[in-house]
Amino acid sequence: GLSAARSTGIMKATGDFIYFMDSDDVISYNCIEILYNAIMQTKSEWVDANINVIGGSNRVLIPYKNELSVSNELISDFFKGKIHLSAWNKLIDRKWLLKEKIRFIEGLIYEDLLFVFTLCKHAKSGTFVNYFTYDYIIRKGSITTTISEQSLKKQYDSILYNLLTINKCKEDFDNIEIQTLVNKWLERYRFKSLVRLTTIDINNDSIIIYYYKKISSIRFEYNHFNIYELLMKLPYSMFYIIFKILLFFTQIFPSSKKVINNVAFTTLIVKYSTLFI
Repeated sequence: GLSAARSTGIMKATGDFIYFMDSDDVISYNCIEILYNAIMQTKSEWVDANINVIGGSNRVLIPYKNELSVSNELISDFFKGKIHLSAWNKLIDRKWLLKEKIRFIEGLIYEDLLFVFTLCKHAKSGTFVNYFTYDYIIRKGSITTTISEQSLKKQYDSILYNLLTINKCKEDFDNIEIQTLVNKWLERYRFKSLVRLTTIDINNDSIIIYYYKKISSIRFEYNHFNIYELLMKLPYSMFYIIFKILLFFTQIFPSSKKVINNVAFTTLIVKYSTLFI
């Protein structure tokens, strides 16, 4: 698979640096030069640059500024969503990868997430440059866009693995602020995964309900009451209807997003939705 091929590449390569890209994407003519100059100047373990997302998505990646992040800053930036969660377009010190024994986990679809997390966790510093050096081209039928019963299982098994692995790694951080960031990130990642289940149309609803129960049952040490916890305690049928109601409000009245983020308002929606279920 892809993870095994990438890990083999790390082991078999003979150069000083590793750079990954997808065969159907495009890099700028000076991509490697820009990344190489940055990593040589800062002596970071890895360097990253900006990405253009082309086709099939409204997704926009926040551009980097020219900056150097060190140690805890890297982890904080990861959990604040400031770092691109892709293995490609990063120039990485190969000797450092080998020393830290950083590899891709085989069998995962979203293997890049844990790979980037590990880069941030182990690096003394990472460098970010404000150049667009990579065109990420989304095509219909790719591994991450095609939904079938089999691909759904693979995707949500990967999501479960990511959730449990990062939750376990949380114990490695002594900093309370970082632990709080990790918990908030886990809640958001879990909630977005459950919301995505409501948009998937397959014949076998039992699979969707199975993964909803598995993911919503995971508990993190996050003591602040929030809208996510409120919704994820519901059965899937209620979660589905309530999310559709909230989605309707935000689509018809865009300004209602602030109101919907209010726990009291959502509690009201939950209460009266039960009358129709």
